Amino acid sequence: MQPEVLAAPAKGQDFEELLGQADEHAIEGRHAEALQTYEQAYAAMPVELKATGVGELVVLAAGKAAIGAYEADGNVQWLVRGRALLVDFIKEVSARPDAAPPSVDAARARLEEIDATLPETTEASSPPEPPPAAPEPATTTIAPTDDGPKPGSRRKAGLALAVSGGVITLGGLALLVAGTRQVPWFQQRMEELGWTPDHPDYATEAARAERTRDIDIGVGAGVMVVGVGLGVTGAVLMARSRKPPAVAFSGAVGRDGALLTARLRF
Repeated sequence: MQPEVLAAPAKGQDFEELLGQADEHAIEGRHAEALQTYEQAYAAMPVELKATGVGELVVLAAGKAAIGAYEADGNVQWLVRGRALLVDFIKEVSARPDAAPPSVDAARARLEEIDATLPETTEASSPPEPPPAAPEPATTTIAPTDDGPKPGSRRKAGLALAVSGGVITLGGLALLVAGTRQVPWFQQRMEELGWTPDHPDYATEAARAERTRDIDIGVGAGVMVVGVGLGVTGAVLMARSRKPPAVAFSGAVGRDGALLTARLRF
């Protein structure tokens, strides 16, 4: 299957709508369609979100979809396109060291997974990964002790942290689920193809499935820790405000993606 040229988002489609469509494709195992829609969602994403945990979740899901699409039809361009999104995200984070950006460890791990999957004779067409930004000197700011934050600003900050924490936690959970199901899925796939352990490529493919499982579980656990921490901090801030809004989350998790919906009542 020849990868399609990335189409511009249809008129009226926003980032959230495209992301929801991409997650649905990923959950249903339509990896090529998922990758293309994740590309559109990343392109439509507000610039201020690209170097945040939201941007990280999109490029991690796109990288996962790229590997799935490549394994389905063997077209290396899926890997090249998934790799390009990950490199772009790392560049965005490196270019904004003063904006408290998220860690790029998960993106680097997914990038390494794609590079390990690329055939040895293939050169990635995406630009090289930029070096990590040099840390800035630590500074200490003494805040006035007689004037705390206003309840309104505290409530908004808490809400932002709670929503971000929920999104990140669900993303980590999706990676954990994907990791635990990776080896059983591989075994089922091999049975469908008629492969047995005596097949000359069986051991290589089994090792790749185990490596993917380990990466997904390790990254997913780390992402969940970050998400839970943000969510708890946001909940504490909202509880301390005079009139905290009610926040309700609902979501769906699949092997390759997750969909989160937040409902707010002020």
